[in-house]
Amino acid sequence: MGGAFTIMKKISQKFLDYIKKSNEKAKKYNLENKGTGNFISLMIENPKHWEDYGIYNLRDLVRYNLETYIWDEFKSVNGIRPRFMNFKEMGIRELRRQVNLLKD
Repeated sequence: MGGAFTIMKKISQKFLDYIKKSNEKAKKYNLENKGTGNFISLMIENPKHWEDYGIYNLRDLVRYNLETYIWDEFKSVNGIRPRFMNFKEMGIRELRRQVNLLKD
């Protein structure tokens, strides 16, 4: 019996708790700073949203944010997207190193 099977990943509760706590802080900040033009965006709390992006835990979120920053900032600095970078082969440390290079 040969057959393909898919391992289903599950959104971590720690990640969902992090989002909820971040949103609570953001709402409080936004209320305190209403009318100043300063605000903090809220994070989507629907697990399906994160699943669609392949983000299941805090580590996935950190990776996603680093990759997104590099993708956009590289374009801003160099005028082209870094299509030659293989993000999947880079660890978090390497992604952070790339972010730091773009900030210099």
